[in-house]
Amino acid sequence: MIELAHSGNEKGDSPSQGSGTLISPDTLSENAEWLKAIEKMSDRMVKASDINRGLRQLKSTRNLPLDQTQLTNQYYDGLLKGSYATVFSELNRTRKNVLFHDSLINKPIARNSELVSPLLIAIQDGRLSIAKLLTFHGVPVNQIDSSGCTPLMNALQDEKISIAEFFVYNDGCDYNIKNVDGNNALHFLAKMHKTPEVEDMIKEVVSEGLSLDSVNVNGETPLHMAVIKHNPEMVSYLVAHGADPSIRNKGGYTPRGLASAMDLKSITMILPEDGGYVHDSSRNLIVDKPTRAGVGRRRFLLRHKSFTDGITIDSAASQAGRVMVLNTSSPKLE
Repeated sequence: MIELAHSGNEKGDSPSQGSGTLISPDTLSENAEWLKAIEKMSDRMVKASDINRGLRQLKSTRNLPLDQTQLTNQYYDGLLKGSYATVFSELNRTRKNVLFHDSLINKPIARNSELVSPLLIAIQDGRLSIAKLLTFHGVPVNQIDSSGCTPLMNALQDEKISIAEFFVYNDGCDYNIKNVDGNNALHFLAKMHKTPEVEDMIKEVVSEGLSLDSVNVNGETPLHMAVIKHNPEMVSYLVAHGADPSIRNKGGYTPRGLASAMDLKSITMILPEDGGYVHDSSRNLIVDKPTRAGVGRRRFLLRHKSFTDGITIDSAASQAGRVMVLNTSSPKLE
């Protein structure tokens, strides 16, 4: 049987359990009911034909004995080719074989002369749906790679905005994790172009307690990072929302001093002169209005309506600007 998660939050449900309607691929014919089931399982980045093919594949192989070598090869091939249908089918076939299933979702794969996790492959290729599928099957949302980066950091570094939003608005995401260079999520966000989506993510991580003035191993704040990326709009935004431009990195440079040394006049004009600024934390509009953090989540859900298959917003959470992620909209076998 396949369970389709929906947005209801019935009494007794827990975030890890979810709830849904049971259907059987054996009883579904290729009619409106089948298409409706496919629509519930898909999102804007998954073609209905991929889900259809995945269900057919699952139906035709569900009673066959598992050939682990063949299945592993098919799974890896599906990952590298970005085939949601193949990944969907092979992961569901292995759910009852816990050790083998966990090996599939977590074991690094050789790609371009380096070992890369399945989740990182999905992120690098911009496959939001496969990233969702892997986290649904148990890949940790805070999985660390060899450089100490989380999936969120990797998504931001590769400018995969929708995937970054998926992790930012997942309640299990830890924004405070630092990579080997001491950079956290804000350092990566500060290097992005200032868009409404990026602004909302900054508000979210700061409202959860991440400091706008956190420093990495070189003493650089997110504001320093925005300067390094020649990003005057982000510099202006961070300063307007309470970032301290008087902090010096380990080289002795304030953000303005760094901009001056790099001959970035458009940024130098934005920042106050060194020694001429007194930081006032009350200017931090993000912290003063934490309920605004929920705006980004709601915008994200509106752009990806099918995410509501696994997300609920109860009245109390809505008033606080919060969203509880129950699970992804991906189906599972029983």
